Amino acid sequence: MFAPRARSQILVSVLAVLLLTPFVYLLGLSVSRVLADSSNLVHLAYTVLPDLLWQTSVLCAGVAVLTSTMGVLPAWWVSAHEFNGRRWLEWALLLPMAMPSYVIAYAYTDALQYSGWISSALRAWFGSQFRLPEIRSLGGAILVLSFVLYPYVYIMARAAFMGRSPSLTDAARSMGHGPISAFLRVGLPVARPAWVAGLALVLMETLAEYGALNYFGVQTFATGIYKTWLNLGDRDSAALLALMLLVLVLGLLVAESSARGDAKYYTQHSRGQKLQRTPLKGFTKLAVVFFSLMPFVLGFVLPVVFLLVLVAGPIPCWCTGKTACNGHCALLRWLCGRSRGLGGGRVLSYVKRQNPVGG
Repeated sequence: MFAPRARSQILVSVLAVLLLTPFVYLLGLSVSRVLADSSNLVHLAYTVLPDLLWQTSVLCAGVAVLTSTMGVLPAWWVSAHEFNGRRWLEWALLLPMAMPSYVIAYAYTDALQYSGWISSALRAWFGSQFRLPEIRSLGGAILVLSFVLYPYVYIMARAAFMGRSPSLTDAARSMGHGPISAFLRVGLPVARPAWVAGLALVLMETLAEYGALNYFGVQTFATGIYKTWLNLGDRDSAALLALMLLVLVLGLLVAESSARGDAKYYTQHSRGQKLQRTPLKGFTKLAVVFFSLMPFVLGFVLPVVFLLVLVAGPIPCWCTGKTACNGHCALLRWLCGRSRGLGGGRVLSYVKRQNPVGG
């Protein structure tokens, strides 16, 4: 009925309309309310907005630093070096992406809060005055989100490192650069466009996160929108906050595009050259294996252990405890969200195959 190109254009148009409709409605609602009465905007500027901006900025900065460290360094180690368990580890580092952030938040809180089994065991060993730092805080939110979101940076950085030309590293070594110097002067600049793209995804996920941040009591734009609309019944103020959040997301997209520019050299291999990995030995190998395992352990192994302990604890039924029910419902919401994302991704993948670049 339709030619492949026309069918692709129709699919993209329909998908674009579905995605843009909420934003157009939000923009129209916010602008109309501000033009009619600007008191809501003034009220937000003097009350909740400063705290939202501060906590959102600190959260994004902390998550950006940790995810960059936990994503870029293991990506370089599994791409440029050879050690025992490397092939298994380079795929295991992706597993934290499968864990919902709010479920991990519940798991860590259940284990590390004052009444948790780890805190209780530590007080039994070190005395009743021993205290762990409060997990339900801004710092705890930064750690939990970093454990879940670092695979975005890891995937992008690993692809860039794997696609680098071996001649670049050989040239750096011939000029007397050691492993660390070669990474800082050659590996990191080559992967910078991919690193920035992955970091932009991390920050957008951080800005959109609600479940874990609400559970930790962190006030960001996402939690502020929910509370302003549903708890206070102020739809106009919630629309203004949502519009500000949308501006922040668009700013991230523009910044990522500007930082990346037209850099595409990081995905190109030189013909006839095979990527060679440097074998690691001794203490260096042990240190690399340990620090490469830490993101996987913190983002997947420990949460799974904490959840298994929670299930095996003195709970008559999985749905009898409030925290368990919240985790169960959160898992269901996560599955629904991932299903919608996969559906949209399949449409875009089909269009990409029907219209290759340069065709």
